[in-house]
Amino acid sequence: MLILKLSKKANKEIFYKLNGLAGRSKFFDRLYIFWARDFLAVFLFLALVAYLWPGLVEVINLNRSRIVAVFLISCFSWLLSVLIKYSHFTPRPYVKKDAKSHILLKKHKHSPAFPSGHAAIFFAVASSLSLFVPFLSVLMFVIATIISASRVITGLHWPIDLLGGAVVGTAIPLIIYAIL
Repeated sequence: MLILKLSKKANKEIFYKLNGLAGRSKFFDRLYIFWARDFLAVFLFLALVAYLWPGLVEVINLNRSRIVAVFLISCFSWLLSVLIKYSHFTPRPYVKKDAKSHILLKKHKHSPAFPSGHAAIFFAVASSLSLFVPFLSVLMFVIATIISASRVITGLHWPIDLLGGAVVGTAIPLIIYAIL
């Protein structure tokens, strides 16, 4: 019980530290919003271009079948995170209406927070790429971390939500690889 209380306290403290970065600069607020909400669309567009442009990514040992595999594994990780979300509802930070928090983005108040689907997707991409293109996976782990931090800064998630998404996203590709 003490560990649970400590983890809740740490979760809130980390949230307030990161979320405290919001509201200081319009430029950085827009940047946080881009990473938290809009980068997924940019990433999907880039993945589609890489898939449709033959030879573009084959130079780095990433062919069409591997792009499809990364996409499917990421979709499966996201689906698993959605199933977890709806089996146990966890409210998002802005539902509490805390005066200390700066909310830049909101979803429907009945939208569950744990685990983060964005974190699951991007950590799944990074983890999957580690099996094919290790140097590119490092970049993707950095991007996944930036996206995750931005989701806290904008007020959409608690840090524990992102940790849950990161665990799902990292574990699923490794489990699938071990089975196959």
